[in-house]
Amino acid sequence: MHRLDQRFLVRTASAFALILIVITLSATLSQAARLTADILERGLSLSQFAMVLLTMMPKMVELVTPLAFGIAMVLVCIHRNENGTTLLLRAAGRSPLVDGALVSMLGLGVGLGLLALSGLVVPNTQLTFRTLYTQAQANSAAAVTLPVSVPFSVGDNITLVIGAHPRDGRYEDLVAIDTSGREETVILRAALATLSSSSEGQAVLELQDGSIQRVTDEGRQTHLSFTSTALSLDQLGVEPALTTSAGTTGRPDRVDTRSTQQLLEQQNSDAAARKELIRRLAAALSLVSFSVLTAAVLFGRRPHVNGQALAALTLIGVLVIFLLLQSALISTSGFSPLRIWLVLAISITPLILSPFIRLVQPLKR
Repeated sequence: MHRLDQRFLVRTASAFALILIVITLSATLSQAARLTADILERGLSLSQFAMVLLTMMPKMVELVTPLAFGIAMVLVCIHRNENGTTLLLRAAGRSPLVDGALVSMLGLGVGLGLLALSGLVVPNTQLTFRTLYTQAQANSAAAVTLPVSVPFSVGDNITLVIGAHPRDGRYEDLVAIDTSGREETVILRAALATLSSSSEGQAVLELQDGSIQRVTDEGRQTHLSFTSTALSLDQLGVEPALTTSAGTTGRPDRVDTRSTQQLLEQQNSDAAARKELIRRLAAALSLVSFSVLTAAVLFGRRPHVNGQALAALTLIGVLVIFLLLQSALISTSGFSPLRIWLVLAISITPLILSPFIRLVQPLKR
């Protein structure tokens, strides 16, 4: 490899790393500001809070990598044009295609690295992040004290009475009466209950060893025993869902905690998995296609030593606009097959436009 190419790659890697760190820290601190009051109020220590932030960072890196790499690529290419290196190479007979291939291969390498980060590292760190956050919610819920021996409302026409509170988060002898039905009254009894928090932040009573009694207006009664069930204290008028003794109620399986291989296996039956796959692929394609566009604009013609600022601003503006447009399409609901093709088309638009750049800006003699 030519020594100038080595210097170019080192400069690009340094600029990319610096910009990526700055943008990632800014994005992480922005999220931290939103979560600080919520998490610290739930009793998390500073060390645990720091761990939450660390597990957030790989996701932030994934989200900002296309923008950071695009800015770094533009700045380094502009720098090489302004110090006359590109003109020197052209005078020595080096083809613009060689420079374009160098930039494109660099973009392809970073794009493959982004796919690996999205498919292997981020799912694990997101799983850890959600686990820590759920634990904080559970600890917060366990510290709440519900009234004992005093009826109180937990929803529309739903009254709960607790017999005893032996320790934090544990309750005994519970009776819940639901009169929301027009033709029957539901009475739920449980010997034990544990107060926790769901992944959505709702307070939930995990009831054990109980029964459900239904009494109609005509006086007919039915009984149903259960091993465990969950009663939401936040969602009004919802009958608890029964589970078996072997069943457990866990966190929802979020798509950002699944590896790319898992998403590929589930894409035919799971629209959310298909949407997440397209998001990961579109980010990598955007990075590669913008690299090709940058090479075409800045290296595809003989550059002037001066006047590079306008080209840099234009390219960065194009990068921001098409990344925002792509993100808006992905984040909206109703992700149809037509929208999938539209997102992918936007991702490769710079790649499609690159061959026509020289037609718009003829080679200067």
